[in-house]
Amino acid sequence: MKSIRFLGVLLLTVFFLASCDSGPSLQKYIVDSKEKPDFMAVDVPASMLNLEETDLGPEEQEAYRSLKKLNILAFKLHENNKDQFEEEKATIKKILANERYNDLIKFSDQGARITIKYLGTDEAIDEVI
Repeated sequence: MKSIRFLGVLLLTVFFLASCDSGPSLQKYIVDSKEKPDFMAVDVPASMLNLEETDLGPEEQEAYRSLKKLNILAFKLHENNKDQFEEEKATIKKILANERYNDLIKFSDQGARITIKYLGTDEAIDEVI
């Protein structure tokens, strides 16, 4: 009986450890980068967007009301840090290549390629990136 209990605890431990994602995450990248000198981090409350809810449909109003804040991390690019910029860009691309980030939309605007991704499900989006 003790061996069955031990085996059960061992299997639960292995399952728990296997389910932990030790890979890089966007949240960890943002937290780590906030302190770097070439980055600027800003948290913007959703109220600053000043969207008129009357111009939105019922589903859009609900989505707007669920928005709490925007986290913005910007890299200050100048002549001396172009190599660092390319490294940071590659790191972000690697993080966002993870299958847990779902593509929402891709488009180009004035030569810039823009991809919007999300975390969550089609019915319940947790984060938009």
